[in-house]
Amino acid sequence: MSAVPLRTHASPHSPWTSSAERLLRLVYRTSTAARQLRRLLAERVARWELSDSEMLILWLCWQPGKLGRVQGDLASALGISPAQTSALVEGLRKRGYLLQERSPLDRRRQIWRLSAEGESLLEEMGAAISDLAERFEGELTTDEHRLAEAVSERLFELLQDRPKLRLFDPDRDETPGQGESR
Repeated sequence: MSAVPLRTHASPHSPWTSSAERLLRLVYRTSTAARQLRRLLAERVARWELSDSEMLILWLCWQPGKLGRVQGDLASALGISPAQTSALVEGLRKRGYLLQERSPLDRRRQIWRLSAEGESLLEEMGAAISDLAERFEGELTTDEHRLAEAVSERLFELLQDRPKLRLFDPDRDETPGQGESR
């Protein structure tokens, strides 16, 4: 799939400012790159009959220092609906890869963590994922890799705190600041 050529600056007759053009290019390029990376990941984990989203759920539940993940956090991390997440974690539970617990603080919340079988599966997939990662990293210089990691980390941090970026919209919000918690 070839990329759509993009203008590198706003034309004098464009309704877009150069900042808006840069933002739209960033959204376009990062979403395209993310889709392509997810496709590569899906190809690597297909032999285990997992989707890329299922593999990422297992990896997120495995993260060192985590005693599991709240189901809503998994949905948010993957950018999918709670209903989709529910179906994915339930499928992984039925296959023996995840264990479900109720939160001791809020019994309505479900916490998911890897089972021993899920940990074994992640270890088994490690070589395939590592091979893909090494091939990908081989295409970047050390400086490009560091820069990409730093920029993606900064964007992640910035966008985790979205109220900073939310503007008051009089057509949507009744009073300034009211919509900040949405």
